[in-house]
This record gives sequence, structure tokens and C-alpha cells, in this order.
Amino acid sequence: MVIFLDPKTANVKVLSAGHGPILWYRHAAGTVENLDAHGIPLGMMPDFPYQKATLGKLEPGDILALVTDGFSEWENRGGEDFGVARLETVLRESNGCSAEEIISKLRSSIEEFSDGTEQMDDLTAVIIRRRG
Repeated sequence: MVIFLDPKTANVKVLSAGHGPILWYRHAAGTVENLDAHGIPLGMMPDFPYQKATLGKLEPGDILALVTDGFSEWENRGGEDFGVARLETVLRESNGCSAEEIISKLRSSIEEFSDGTEQMDDLTAVIIRRRG
């Protein structure tokens, strides 16, 4: 993942480079957009041509959540993945929280869902939140 953020204008460029999900909570609309992958992971093929980055502006209250697939793919005892939809729900319910609180809510939600099943992949999250 590569994110370029101009702190003066709040403009962002997002290039997922095969990683994700990358979720953009848009506060004004109360919606979450799952940004598409832009090719293979960085460094796999030195001359791989990536698509143009997703461009946008973080508006007050918006959240950009960069998480590894360990979140969405952690299964519960029934073999069901936590999934992207549950990640989106946590983001919507966390609007107004600090970045640290959002990460804590993500972690506690997935631990509750998994009900003690073994963690099979890493859980890494970066939260970028524009204050209102």
C-alpha cells in the first residue's frame, strides 16, 4: 500500500498494490467504500505497470482504514470469515472515535467474532482520520 496525504489540503492518493482491504468511511454520507486493488503487491515484479492511484479528499470526519486481510479472513468456529462487511460496520459505528479507539474496536470485534479460534494471519491496521 502507498498513501500520499497532503495535510494542508487533505487530498489523498491511494495505491493498494494488491493489499487490502482499504476502506474509506465517508462521514457526510455515512457510507464505506472498499477501494479496489491496483495490481500485484509492490516489489513482486520490478517493472509491473500499476493503474493510476485512487484520488480523493478526506472530508471532516472521514476515516481511511488500511488493514491486512488477517482481519477479514479470520474465521469463527463455524468456518465463517469475519469479512469486509463487518469491518465496514465497525467503521460506521466508530465514527467520532480516535484512531487508537477504532483500532481497539476492530480488534475486540474480531476477537469476539472468532470465539477463541486460532489467529492464522497477521492483524495490522493503520487508521487515518480527519478531525471535524
